Amino acid sequence: GLVVGLVVGDVVGEVVGLVVGLVVGEVVGEVVGLVVGLVVGLVVGEVVGEVVGLVVGLVVGEVVGEVVGLVVGLVVGLVVGLVVGEVVGEVVGLVVGLVVGEVVGEVVGLVV
Repeated sequence: GLVVGLVVGDVVGEVVGLVVGLVVGEVVGEVVGLVVGLVVGLVVGEVVGEVVGLVVGLVVGEVVGEVVGLVVGLVVGLVVGLVVGEVVGEVVGLVVGLVVGEVVGEVVGLVV
């Protein structure tokens, strides 16, 4: 009974931990990636837009510079935000999934 309990508990714990870890990691990764991507995208877009707008404004004119800076800032911010958010989300999701999966797996395995 003791041996069977240990073996079954270990197997069930591993499987449950893996599944829970994958799900939780995926969800947390998506949310964190979205938030980080949004913030980084806004900041980078704002800075790049200001600089480009200033440079273009000096060469062509202030009004054109404002418009070009706004457009460039939006595009750069969007691209940078998407890339950074995706990378951060994947990494955070992986780490959280591993940790949560391990803990849940151990607890479930012990109980089962």
